[in-house]
Amino acid sequence: MIPRVKETGSHHPMLLIAVPQMGDPNFSKTVVLILQHDAEGAFGLVINRPTEITLDKFAESQELFCHGDLVEEVVFRGGPVQAERGWILHADAAVEEKQIVVPGLYVSTGTVALEDLMERGS
Repeated sequence: MIPRVKETGSHHPMLLIAVPQMGDPNFSKTVVLILQHDAEGAFGLVINRPTEITLDKFAESQELFCHGDLVEEVVFRGGPVQAERGWILHADAAVEEKQIVVPGLYVSTGTVALEDLMERGS
């Protein structure tokens, strides 16, 4: 389930940039896209931690098709919370399962959305 991204209010969405003095290695030198912040808690994705895995290698490991335009794109590590879960930030409004972050930027999760994006090269 994707958290509902609130489109109004001073806390939604926003970027949280770690100060150089941040001692926590989970957040040191990170930029976090905050998607939800309310009385129930906070949810965000680290958006500046590339891995050494390309989308073609990821697709191969999951037995998925990878559009030629995406083969050299890098997979990013979004954690540190729920590191085993995949979140997809994308710009494809045609994907059915998505939540809007800001106009033109969406977040999706799930195999159907991933397969759709990988096949279309979005």
